Amino acid sequence: MSHLHRLLTYTLTILFFLLMQSPALADTYPRDQLNAGIQAAKEGRYQQALNYFLKAQEAGLDTPGLNYNLAVAYYQLGEYQKARKLFLELAQKPKSRQLAHFNLGLVANRQNNEAEAIKWFRLAYRSEDDRRIQAMAAEALRRLGARPQTKASWYGFASTGLMYDSNVTLANDTLTGITRSSDIAAELIASASGWLTGNRRGGLQLSIGGYGLKYQTQGRNNFSQLNASLGRYDQWADWRTRVYARWEESFFGGANYQRAISLDNRAQRSLGKVNHLQLRYKLSQLQATSSQFDYLDGWRQQLRLGNLWRRQGTSLITYYQLELNDRQDRTSPVSGRFTSFSPTRHALRARAILDLDSNWRASLDGRYRYSRYRGENELSGGLKQRRVDQQYRAILGLSRKLSRRWEFDIRYSFTRNDSRIASYSYSRHQLKAGINGYF
Repeated sequence: MSHLHRLLTYTLTILFFLLMQSPALADTYPRDQLNAGIQAAKEGRYQQALNYFLKAQEAGLDTPGLNYNLAVAYYQLGEYQKARKLFLELAQKPKSRQLAHFNLGLVANRQNNEAEAIKWFRLAYRSEDDRRIQAMAAEALRRLGARPQTKASWYGFASTGLMYDSNVTLANDTLTGITRSSDIAAELIASASGWLTGNRRGGLQLSIGGYGLKYQTQGRNNFSQLNASLGRYDQWADWRTRVYARWEESFFGGANYQRAISLDNRAQRSLGKVNHLQLRYKLSQLQATSSQFDYLDGWRQQLRLGNLWRRQGTSLITYYQLELNDRQDRTSPVSGRFTSFSPTRHALRARAILDLDSNWRASLDGRYRYSRYRGENELSGGLKQRRVDQQYRAILGLSRKLSRRWEFDIRYSFTRNDSRIASYSYSRHQLKAGINGYF
């Protein structure tokens, strides 16, 4: 074990100090202390390095880089519990998770807890973020007489909760009708995905899922859906691509409603260290499974251009989306009036996610959407009016991690739809609280 300790800790220390130095700060004192600590650690003077890191911390510096250096210094000085605490905190951050898992394996190994060391090394091996750390984890496992284990081929998600809806509207944007009534609903979401071949760098994935929304008194507005998709992941030079074939079967009010067959194409590439360009094109063929909704039959195209900005526990997603619809539309067999269900839509959306600490996360989501429908609707009294809507939506979310697999989630959303045709104008408040599980 001592040979394993010397080999891996030396390699890891050099790797970390090269990769995890903190960016320049406006205040040079904590930066100077950090740099002095890094230099002392490179020379093997870990007690002096620890003193420098603590001075930088006392001066107000609080970054993952400093905390990682502190943990390494504690480890080298044999203060394993302090090191373990810091590594566990860093394991909550996506960018430092793999390295933290590897270090937790080193700590467990030095504490003669071989089973726990193997667990952490396997977690580090399963991540594909850094192949060098993955290789070191494989070597550590070999020296401990254990075999690396790849990620589980299947993983799942489940969510259940209650929702207050101040103004129950019909199933989605293709249906019309506003009840002007409030109600309580129970919501259930479940999905499972598995790799048939390969992984995200190049592989085939199968996903299945279901959704259910059941109102307490407005049962005619209950909505449920079953879905399945087969997706291909690839890496083409700087582009990461995903192509999905997706099937959705929807039910409304407990009866047949609609089937959708879609081809969903997505691509992403990095623009520097924190920005990622995102492209999407989705083509859907929509078919009513009840003659009551034949007017919704047709095609829908969605084209999206967006950017993902991500840095140290904060991410911001922004995009513009164009949606084109070519539906059957409806002419009433009784009155002969024409109603369009074929909108052209323009949407702007921004969604921010912020890690408040290792357990709490907040999100803010805002969207503006402009919809212009094909043709003029024929209204009572012989009037004709083209439907044009402007919709504003804001969602505020807060979640707390309860354990590695479970979290509590609460969300508030407000929607206001302004339409040239007054009967389509409404406002809506929704409050949801639920439990999410990851398997």
